Amino acid sequence: MPAAIDYDKYSNMNKKQLLNALINAENKKQKIKQDLNEKIKHTTELIKFLKTKLKKSLNEPKSYTLAQAPSIKKINAYFEKLPQAEQDQIRAEVRAEMGLNI
Repeated sequence: MPAAIDYDKYSNMNKKQLLNALINAENKKQKIKQDLNEKIKHTTELIKFLKTKLKKSLNEPKSYTLAQAPSIKKINAYFEKLPQAEQDQIRAEVRAEMGLNI
């Protein structure tokens, strides 16, 4: 909390000192105003960003088809990077476990 203003300090000043005190007070007010406006701007940008992120997450599908599931996409990408011989071996093992000896 800001300190209380000591009005007695100003009551004994001459005109030049009062004018300087006034100019200093106005400059201080302007600086505080600029700082506050900057903080408001940053906070407003943050609020806008958070609302956009939240809205986007709410609009994402709640369920996926098997082909669209993110985990399946990751597995498929990993599988595609494997050498062809290893891919064929894995396919054969899966078919054997499923009883599809084709």
